[in-house]
Amino acid sequence: MTYLDTYTWYSTRPALIFVQAIYLRQQKHQAKKMSKDEESRSAKEAAAMAFLSYLLSPIKLPALAPAQESQPDDSTIVTLNGDPDSHQGYFLARAVHLNHEPLVDLLLAHGANPLQKLGVAIKFAIGRKDERMVKRLMSKCRPSNLKFTNVGEELLTYAVKVDAKAIAYFLIREKGIAPTLQTLKLLR
Repeated sequence: MTYLDTYTWYSTRPALIFVQAIYLRQQKHQAKKMSKDEESRSAKEAAAMAFLSYLLSPIKLPALAPAQESQPDDSTIVTLNGDPDSHQGYFLARAVHLNHEPLVDLLLAHGANPLQKLGVAIKFAIGRKDERMVKRLMSKCRPSNLKFTNVGEELLTYAVKVDAKAIAYFLIREKGIAPTLQTLKLLR
């Protein structure tokens, strides 16, 4: 190492340390900012889930306006429920597409049908090759809906086309969906 190399190294070292310190400070600031953003996002998500749960919960309303002195009895109360299948299952399909498991669970618990729009919610899970989500969605389907309609065949064909063989075997073995000859050829 020559004198000039030594001089250059020592003269640039404080600048490098200064730049490194600035970089580390920026990284720490971004980490704090990310944690604040994540906290606010999780708080917003919790509030949204509580609101959706409220919307889907039963609401009891009096059927007729009772006289002012009388109390409504059980025969005059109407119970209204939110419909998780409104807009042809869009909400469940969107929740599956975003891989938002708490929302999927909430919608399924309130009676959402995963076979709406020819099973598009299940197709989203198959496209991601998410076997756990497919099983969760299929657990809410009646077997008769899958066996005696073409929805089951379409889901099986789609699973084979996107090379989700584990899901295809699940649909064949556990759900009893009979594959077509074309599907069998693709499965090989």
